[in-house]
Amino acid sequence: MTETTPDCCEYWPRLRPYLKWFEFVDEPNVYVMPLIRQTNLRVNFCPVCGKPRRSTIWNRNTHPEAV
Repeated sequence: MTETTPDCCEYWPRLRPYLKWFEFVDEPNVYVMPLIRQTNLRVNFCPVCGKPRRSTIWNRNTHPEAV
């Protein structure tokens, strides 16, 4: 099972559900490469702490925040 990338700061889990994500076809509820909704701009860095986020993986099976 693919693991969720560790949070970069305390605000990332709050931001995560408001972003658009690409979903793996072969693993349901596993998302990668966050984007800003309705713009298709990729989130390369966390807007709060500035750490890299482009290669982030979100597994909703283990972290089920609503999308």
